[in-house]
Amino acid sequence: MNLNKLISLTLAYALFISAICMVGSSQDDDYVTHSELRAVTEYLEGEIDVLETEINNITEGLSLDDIKHGLMEDYDFEEWVRTNIPEEYTNPTISLSVDNTEIYRGQMMEITTNVVNRNDIRSTLMLTLEIRIPGNEAYDLINAPPKWVSPNSYDNQDRSEVKWTNLKPFSDVMSMGELSMRVRVDDPYVTDPYYSNVVGLNLIDNDPRIISKELECVGSEDDSATHRQNTKFKLEVADDDGDDLEVTLCITENGTDLERNFTEYVPVRNGATSEVIFSNRDYGIFKEEDAGKNFTHIYMVSDGLKTVDTGELNGPTIKKPPQIWTGNYRRGLEDEDVNYFWWGKYNFSMKVENPDVTDLKVRLQVSKPGIKPRNDTDWRTLGEKSVEPEEDKMQNVYFVIDEPFNPEYCGTNFYYRFTYTAPDQHGNEFSNTTKGYLIDDRVIRSDVESWTAIFNILLIVLMSLLGGFVIERGSYR
Repeated sequence: MNLNKLISLTLAYALFISAICMVGSSQDDDYVTHSELRAVTEYLEGEIDVLETEINNITEGLSLDDIKHGLMEDYDFEEWVRTNIPEEYTNPTISLSVDNTEIYRGQMMEITTNVVNRNDIRSTLMLTLEIRIPGNEAYDLINAPPKWVSPNSYDNQDRSEVKWTNLKPFSDVMSMGELSMRVRVDDPYVTDPYYSNVVGLNLIDNDPRIISKELECVGSEDDSATHRQNTKFKLEVADDDGDDLEVTLCITENGTDLERNFTEYVPVRNGATSEVIFSNRDYGIFKEEDAGKNFTHIYMVSDGLKTVDTGELNGPTIKKPPQIWTGNYRRGLEDEDVNYFWWGKYNFSMKVENPDVTDLKVRLQVSKPGIKPRNDTDWRTLGEKSVEPEEDKMQNVYFVIDEPFNPEYCGTNFYYRFTYTAPDQHGNEFSNTTKGYLIDDRVIRSDVESWTAIFNILLIVLMSLLGGFVIERGSYR
């Protein structure tokens, strides 16, 4: 391709267009007649057609990039800049400032750069933010777009202000402490880049936060479940820096050092909370051999810089597989006409199916006076019965207790339950706690209107009078 010819034709094309415009703008000039104007215009339009044909022939089959490369391959742009720099050009002054020198990694910030350029001829400046993290000697670019300062962006005092707003430049920085920030300036009139002042910043990491935690033994009222139940460990977490979190559930069998660890990676938005669930169904946390064992658990949450944990938490207890079936728990008085006094005779009963458990023991327990039982020490055992194996048959177990209570129970409700030496259909070795009756607040057994009591009082008075009479006669008074 004859590049020189192409350049010449292009310039000629531009000159012809300019001539047409100049002629057209002088249509009202008294020295140019309409016939002369029409003749010149027709001539120039013919020449333009010739130029367009020549240019099309030269550039046929070439892309725009090919043409640009061909035009510039022998052109030294840097040499042109050096030869065209104003003789008294001085570097503009760049001043960097931030709205806060102590900042969290995920915090929005505003960065301001003031540019003072007193040159008569100005170039377009490109400003880029750089930081140096602790332990590094070199500066690196940060995730902030560059800013451009054009020659016509200055005020009448030769100043221009550039701002980066709603910026999170440090969300990817994983080194905390003192770091330095500056602005790099690329100026076509200067061979090497130059820099603004350096601003020191104290970068702080927000610790990951544990919002809530829950152990859910699906289908159970407490923190116990069979190894097949879908026990769920729920945790709600947040991170104000927007870091993805690594959440680990660590489960330990009581009395051992054996640990079971399960980990999930949780994406978190700034300030928002995310829930992670470790379920027995998804992870297979518990096995059949865990039946009858007690476990503790702990959650650990890390953002890659710091780890926080919940501390050791109790549960769950894995129940044994059922060996007996129980139900129909009852309580009452032997004499239904008598109020619920502490000295009454009470009966308690339940039904149990015991297919093959030898030496099965069933115990009756009542709560201690004035409390609702919460652990094993809050119960009193009133009796024990043995139940022999008998397949496919529900057996009645009766307890008839004379004076099961004492005066301390007066005016209070009692609770009762049955315990057994084999797990029932719920995997428990005890029945649910059941509320009994309100014990009458009467302490003394005898009625106030009791004829026995009246006779006893009259007998005491009569004996006192008789004794006084005998003493008086004996002393001759």
